Amino acid sequence: MRRAEAAIIVFLACWAVVAFLPVWRTVYLGGMSAFGWWMAGLMVVGPSLTLLVFRSGKKQADASHSERGGEE
Repeated sequence: MRRAEAAIIVFLACWAVVAFLPVWRTVYLGGMSAFGWWMAGLMVVGPSLTLLVFRSGKKQADASHSERGGEE
């Protein structure tokens, strides 16, 4: 596992832990509880960042593969 992939897992796990803290259920922002905002962010930011990390890893792997002349 690459360092960026491990970092995104740690980031998302920390985000989830913070989002599930009970304090966020009583705080309201824009008519919706902060818990809802945290969850919405997690559902949008999580997959987006993960796709970007995986995509950048594929580009790096393709570049290193072409540098070796396509040989395995």
